[in-house]
Amino acid sequence: RDIIAMRSKEFLKPEPYAWSWALCQFLDAHPRYRERFRKLGGHLQGSAFPREFAAAFNDNSRDLHTEWTLFVVNLQYGYEATRAAIDFQPGKPLTTDRSSHRIDLATDRGWQSSGVLLEAGQTYEIAATGRFTLADLPKPWTSEPQGISFRYFDRRPLGRLIGCLRAEAGDAGGENEPMLKVFEIGRGRSLEAPLTGTLYLRANDAWNSLSDNRGRVSVEIGRSRSEK
Repeated sequence: RDIIAMRSKEFLKPEPYAWSWALCQFLDAHPRYRERFRKLGGHLQGSAFPREFAAAFNDNSRDLHTEWTLFVVNLQYGYEATRAAIDFQPGKPLTTDRSSHRIDLATDRGWQSSGVLLEAGQTYEIAATGRFTLADLPKPWTSEPQGISFRYFDRRPLGRLIGCLRAEAGDAGGENEPMLKVFEIGRGRSLEAPLTGTLYLRANDAWNSLSDNRGRVSVEIGRSRSEK
C-alpha cells in the first residue's frame, strides 16, 4: 500500500525507486497478475493510480498481500518469480471418510497447496517418498525428501521437504504472515497444527535455482491414529 501511494517526487530517492521497481517486477512476472498490471500503464500519472490499482486487484487482495510478503523476504538475484508464484487452493479437512490424502509435488515450483486443511491442535502424520534432480552441473544432484546435506539453502539441506500453513481467514501479509513460519518435514514427521490452515509444501531450494529441478515428491497426509 505504501508503494502504491507514493508521489512522483518520492521516486527521486534510491530506496522508494528500488521498491517500486521490485513491485513492478513481481506483478509483471506473476501469471495471475501480469495482464491486469499491464493494463494500468495508462494511469501511471496523476492521482488515479491508487484507485485503479485497488479496483484491479481487490478480488485477490489477500493473496497479493501474502505473496508480496514472501517475495520481499525471499528476494535474491535471479529470483524466479514465475515459478515461485502460488496457486492458492484452500484445503479441505480430513474426515472419517477421507482419513488421508496423497499429492504429487513438483520440485521445480515454489509453495504448492497440499489440498488438506489442518485443524489447530490436531496431530497429523506426513510421509514423503520419491527421487528427484536438483541440478545438472557439475553432475546431476539426486535427492530424496530428506535432502542432500553437502549444500544448504536457508540453513536447511537442499531438497528437504518443508511446509508451512496458510490461514484461510484473517489478515494476510506483513511480519505476522503464517507462511513465513516454515517447518521441516523431510521423509516424514508428526505435526500438531499450531493453527487452522491449508498445508503448503515445497522442496527446499534457492529461489533462483528452481528451473533446473526435475521430478516429483509423493506426499501422504493423514490424521494421527490417536486422532482418528
